[in-house]
Amino acid sequence: MALWTALKYGKKPDGTTSPYPKDFITLLAVRSEGHETPPEIEALLEIGKVTLGWSADKPVKRLPQSSLAKLRKTRRKNQLKKKFPLFWQDFYNAELAARPDYFNGVRPNLKNHE
Repeated sequence: MALWTALKYGKKPDGTTSPYPKDFITLLAVRSEGHETPPEIEALLEIGKVTLGWSADKPVKRLPQSSLAKLRKTRRKNQLKKKFPLFWQDFYNAELAARPDYFNGVRPNLKNHE
């Protein structure tokens, strides 16, 4: 989701621009990923005029496959050590054998990054 805003500043009596509350228009529009600038915002954008805008989208940070595999194995090992202090290795080896793709860092619906 992205957020678009536009501020259109009015003119003071002497002709200079001013962000007085009564002199400017604020428009807020929310869009879904992959869509262009909404027409309401486009109507306020004029060449040479002052506008303010930002996007709330942050790129998704994905770990490389090797780092993800190490992280998954370490987390599961620590969970099993806490739950079964004497026999954690047996459970750990059984889980590694049962779900090798998961513990090798494979993402089911995404392309791997390595």
